[in-house]
Formats: sequence, structure tokens, C-alpha cells
Amino acid sequence: MHIRVSYAAQARVAAGCDRQVLAIPAGATVFELLQVLAENGPTDLSGFLFRQRDQVQPTLLILCNDAPVSRRDLRTRVLQDQDEITIVPPLAGG
Repeated sequence: MHIRVSYAAQARVAAGCDRQVLAIPAGATVFELLQVLAENGPTDLSGFLFRQRDQVQPTLLILCNDAPVSRRDLRTRVLQDQDEITIVPPLAGG
């Protein structure tokens, strides 16, 4: 199946692109997709996505089809063909 991944702000810099389409196995979860991105993307992307190997950075906002995916659902939210994942880094402002 094919998943569209979009990167916002500093995530775009770490990924080296605005968006990409990945082919992943059917039944993959959001967490497994993030692992594939970290393993196959630029070195900066791995550190951007994960605090440790199995711990997603707590400040990242992960959206699936524009709906937030909670931390507890990252490992259980099964992706469907043509889903769109958006990775949004923390935003600072005043």
C-alpha cells in the first residue's frame, strides 16, 4: 500500500523534502511507518522523530488524514492505502 507523508516546518528540513510517497506492507501502523522513515531517511530525520529507538519525540504532532494520532495510538493505528501522514514539529511563538 502507498502512504503519503508530508513534513511541516523543521520536519521538512530534517527530511530533506516537503513530502514523499512510501510503499509499506499492508497492516503497518503509524509507529512502524515512523520507524521506516527513520531507518531509510537522512540521519537528521531519525533524531528528529525518535528520542530513543522505540520512543517517538514527545513534542511531535502526528496527523493521519488531518486527525491527530495520540501517543498511545501510534502503535495500534493501522494505516490504510492512500492515508496521509503529516509530521508537525513543536511550534514556538509569543
